[in-house]
Amino acid sequence: MNDDEGKIEELKKKLYSHTENLPKMKHVKLHEHHVLVNRDWDEKVEQEEIPKIEYGRNRFYKVLKGLIVFSIIFLVFAMGVAYYYFNINPNVISGANIDISVSGPVVVSSGQELSLDVNIFNNNPSVIQSADLIVTYPDGTRRADDKVTSLITDRISIGDIQAGATSRTTIKSIILAEEGSTKNINIALEYKMPGTNSLFVKEKSYPMGISSGPVSISVDSIKEITPEQNTKFLVSVKSNSDSVIKNVVLKAEYPFGFDFTSSSPVPSSSNIGWRLGDIAPGEIKKIEITAKIFGQANQERTVRFFAGTAQTKDPNEIDTIFASADQTFNLKAPFLGADIAINGNGSEIVVVNSGQFIRGEVLWKNNLDVSIHDVAIEAKLGGVSADRTSVNAENGFYNSTNDTLYWEKSNNPELEDVAPNKSGTSYFNMKVFDLTKDLASNLRRPEITLNFTVKGNRLNENKVSEEVTSQASRKIRVATDMGLDTRLLYNDGPFQNTGPMPAKVDSRTTYTVNVKVYNSYNNVKNAIYTAKLPIYVNWLGVVNPVTASSTVVYNLENRTITWNAGDVAPGAGYISNPKEMSFQVEFLPSLSQQNQSPIIINGQRIAGTDSFTNTVVSADGYSLNTQITSDSKYDMSLDKVVGK
Repeated sequence: MNDDEGKIEELKKKLYSHTENLPKMKHVKLHEHHVLVNRDWDEKVEQEEIPKIEYGRNRFYKVLKGLIVFSIIFLVFAMGVAYYYFNINPNVISGANIDISVSGPVVVSSGQELSLDVNIFNNNPSVIQSADLIVTYPDGTRRADDKVTSLITDRISIGDIQAGATSRTTIKSIILAEEGSTKNINIALEYKMPGTNSLFVKEKSYPMGISSGPVSISVDSIKEITPEQNTKFLVSVKSNSDSVIKNVVLKAEYPFGFDFTSSSPVPSSSNIGWRLGDIAPGEIKKIEITAKIFGQANQERTVRFFAGTAQTKDPNEIDTIFASADQTFNLKAPFLGADIAINGNGSEIVVVNSGQFIRGEVLWKNNLDVSIHDVAIEAKLGGVSADRTSVNAENGFYNSTNDTLYWEKSNNPELEDVAPNKSGTSYFNMKVFDLTKDLASNLRRPEITLNFTVKGNRLNENKVSEEVTSQASRKIRVATDMGLDTRLLYNDGPFQNTGPMPAKVDSRTTYTVNVKVYNSYNNVKNAIYTAKLPIYVNWLGVVNPVTASSTVVYNLENRTITWNAGDVAPGAGYISNPKEMSFQVEFLPSLSQQNQSPIIINGQRIAGTDSFTNTVVSADGYSLNTQITSDSKYDMSLDKVVGK
């Protein structure tokens, strides 16, 4: 048994023995602690506060809170020092010590030159260096020296401004803006402080009122419009500027139910935009719009127009708006409605040809809920193009003394008493004068006008007789007559022709084709002559006059000759020379054409746009064969192709 085991056995004996003496325990003496207890429960007894135990986390937050408070106090102190250093300390350069003042008008007319004096005061104790004045202008601003170039920003070098010194600069511009608007001119001074390369900026904004726009818009139309009837809107754009305004665009904003019919001039984009081009000082450009307004009676509609300069990317859109105008109207059903159709066409302007027969219809209707009595219809005839001997009012009367057609109850009993919602039609006929040399020489822009008045009597709410009236008008414009005179020549004309006459099989013969274009009443724009050559005829590329060669093109693929004749003045071929051109072709007959007179040129046509009626006018020419009857040395024995 080792020592450790023996000690353990000895300890067990002492622990479980009843006679073994245990060591005496040392007693700790307890001290008395007196607590005063208040026997009177109403009195307050101060109790001993139990000390709070602070843990590690609470100590950390306490320290953090102290650091934050200290940081805030330090930051406020630093900001105060900085403010003093840069704004109060008289020995430090500060932007607060730089003043920018602008002298000039506060209101300017759009399109007029604007001159502003900019004064920069350096109240700092030291120089400011490398100063630049940067002026930012509103949209629509132009340079004052050329009045065309856009001006967005302008940088003006000022240089150094000494301590206590003032720099004065004059800036000039032309502001184009809408009347009544306010535009801001922003002025910024960029500068450096001594000993640093950093840029500092001082800014100033100068508001400018626009007293009048460079252009103004006025709209003229009736204020009460009958639904579904043609109505005119006359829009005038006037220049108020003392210089040319470039690339002006007019845009329209139509209300619901506004059905565009036509306009003069025609729109440049989607029936809502017109490119008016340049407008000279004081010039007025007008646009006449015809439309039908759909809707119910007693509804209000507003059409709006805007004018301004064109965008660079899209010339049909407005870049800067100069002016706007609204036109408000009411839809109102007429008491006694009237509508007119010319040859079945209800448009306000109808185009006809000289010598054409015209049949007109006057459609009338009582829109009231009471009867209308003694209805009378009058149509005043105007213009010199109508053949007065052909005018006839069916169931009516034409009075040639005052050029008026009448329909009334004396010759049409149904007009004596027209019941509510009752309608009817009255008819008339006439003819347009045939074209003559005298008319073609003297008549210009021929037109027939018809102004209708439909009136009757009704009993109003007070049972008093009251006249009700409705009016309408129509214009009948006569299109110009174009003529095409073409001749096939051999001995005449500007070219020397070669080859056998009559034409011989397998031998080449050249001919001259002479083209003359005639025109009667109205100017024709962009006239185009076209013709075709058969497969056995060759184009030689020779044209007279030589100046016309650039306007004549031959397409070998479809064998078509095209001559861009340009504009043809009224009276051409009657009071002045016709538009004329000649060209040369070559004919190579085949054996199959022997004893025949083959066609040399066919499909001839001239077409252009009548500038008065805005319609396409045209004339067709005859096919020309080897029977050259127009030639000065014509001999019928030379008409047909002969054998070898």
